[in-house]
Amino acid sequence: MAKIDFDDQTYTLTSGNNLLDTLLAKNARVPWSCRAGLCHSCLMQATQGKVPLNAATGLSKDQIDNGFFLACQCYPTNDLTIRLPERHLQPQPALITEKAYLSATLLAIRLAPRMPINYRPGQHILLWRNPTSSSRYCLLSQPEQDSELLIHIERRAGSDMSSWLFDEADIGTKVTLSELAGSCHYQPDQNSDSMIILGSGVGIGAAMAIARDALTLTPQTKVATLLHTKAGNPKSFYLQDNVLSKVHITHITSHITTHVIDDLLTDRQYKQAHILLMGDAETVTFVEQHLINKGIPKARISAQPFVKHASD
Repeated sequence: MAKIDFDDQTYTLTSGNNLLDTLLAKNARVPWSCRAGLCHSCLMQATQGKVPLNAATGLSKDQIDNGFFLACQCYPTNDLTIRLPERHLQPQPALITEKAYLSATLLAIRLAPRMPINYRPGQHILLWRNPTSSSRYCLLSQPEQDSELLIHIERRAGSDMSSWLFDEADIGTKVTLSELAGSCHYQPDQNSDSMIILGSGVGIGAAMAIARDALTLTPQTKVATLLHTKAGNPKSFYLQDNVLSKVHITHITSHITTHVIDDLLTDRQYKQAHILLMGDAETVTFVEQHLINKGIPKARISAQPFVKHASD
């Protein structure tokens, strides 16, 4: 029987049990989601001992070389000392690998961090241009499919950071990433069997990324995706030729139509849906308050208004 040292505790694995199940059975605090090796939520790192090869299926060579593995796929045959990935808690360098102008005011950037980051679409990360200039951006990539991080930047008047990313930063430019955070993302163990996701403004990308994530991890989940923008034609906001637009879009509008959500909540499939609100702060705050006034429990609402970061 293998012995596992984790978080100042020692656990004994019996034959046939994987590492994740053993840790959860002992009430260890470890992240998890799909339990099928798809979402990478249970990514861990071995600092001592040899990890079975099957536990690293789907990981990059860099991850494998640094001892990373998936706890849900790990059936150790020898003793291990392991820990949770802490890379995202410490600042780390990254390179801009791609810039794509989706519109005159919206930019897509791909980033290659030095070390892999354990995240879910919809979470946000702090991007630093230098020690005094930073801004927070939502992650739109899929960790089990994309080797790089994808973010969208909206050009904003008076924002030095967005101007720098639009006009000066180039492929190969070095930036720093830190402070991964955010709970407004798909969580199979917390979300119900149905979801209503509203993306407003630059939050449209986040809404589609979360919807795609939910449908990838649990295809049977009922997902209604609502997209809203105040400016221009919503259908051309940046949906054309965008891989994120392949998820099913329930409603696209240039008006705040709370009645659409109200109608969905009367549908049997969405009556108990978890509601995620992402993007334009004014819109997100308005819709959240509308739902609370209707008596929707706050536990069923996850809201992430996109606000200007203090150092931007």
